[in-house]
Amino acid sequence: MKIKSNGIDIEVDDSGPGASRPAVLRALLRRPADHRQAAAVAHYVKLFKLIGSPAFPMPELDLRERIEQAFARGFYPVGTLRQTLAVVADTTRAAQLSKLRVPTLVVHGQADPLVPYACGEDTARRIPGAQLGALKAWATTGPPVWCCACWTPCYST
Repeated sequence: MKIKSNGIDIEVDDSGPGASRPAVLRALLRRPADHRQAAAVAHYVKLFKLIGSPAFPMPELDLRERIEQAFARGFYPVGTLRQTLAVVADTTRAAQLSKLRVPTLVVHGQADPLVPYACGEDTARRIPGAQLGALKAWATTGPPVWCCACWTPCYST
């Protein structure tokens, strides 16, 4: 599939079971309207609303506050671009997973529009002996932190 983002045509492999939705990819690759912090915050609010968990939507004011706090800690758009390009360019991670020899629990949300559940299944399948923890309503942003306590028995033994 071809996606046009910021005037650039990007070819994305959408043939596999873990292909993200085109709207999510477009939003992820889009830039804020301008270089002001207010525009960037508005951009990330839209993005995180799109990739967030439908069962655990974060109120927009809380989401905006978290994003503003992240900006206060440090915002480096070039670093974000490098990270995105590294993810897209990765061709060796999957093959190297078979070399892991540690107890592994892969936890993945079944409602994730950014990194579909099939990707979590694929990761668990590639790691010898790995277990897959499916979180029915989770997406990229997941539920409130207190929900994680229910997983403690799965990885504490």
